[in-house]
Amino acid sequence: MLEPALGRRLRLAAVVLLAVSSLGGVGPLLFLSHAVYLLNINIRLIDQQ
Repeated sequence: MLEPALGRRLRLAAVVLLAVSSLGGVGPLLFLSHAVYLLNINIRLIDQQ
């Protein structure tokens, strides 16, 4: 069974992919990948509470 947190991450990844494809370029991709990394850490911390 898929846990809710995994579904959240999949939706987040889909949004990020759409944003990257619409913006284009390496700069936005690096920024977004770093933002997603930080968000995943925050989601893990929230899930543990």
